[in-house]
Amino acid sequence: MIHFNGRYGNRYLPLNQSINGNQLICIYGDYDVDGTCSTALLYLFLKELGANVEFYIPQRLTKDTAYHKAVLITLKAKELLY
Repeated sequence: MIHFNGRYGNRYLPLNQSINGNQLICIYGDYDVDGTCSTALLYLFLKELGANVEFYIPQRLTKDTAYHKAVLITLKAKELLY
């Protein structure tokens, strides 16, 4: 289990259940240097654990990094979001 203690309160993310259940995990990344590096590191780490993982990095010139309804619809159409 991975524990998050943030503005939404204490939450537990059963990441191991997602990995063991072969559920798709989508990493929503960022296009700057630290964003692409952290996306790559997390992607490789999850792959090493055997996860079914994909990533999305918005295009720098046409999109910003905020979560937009259109991006979420695109991810859902690509079956990267349920």
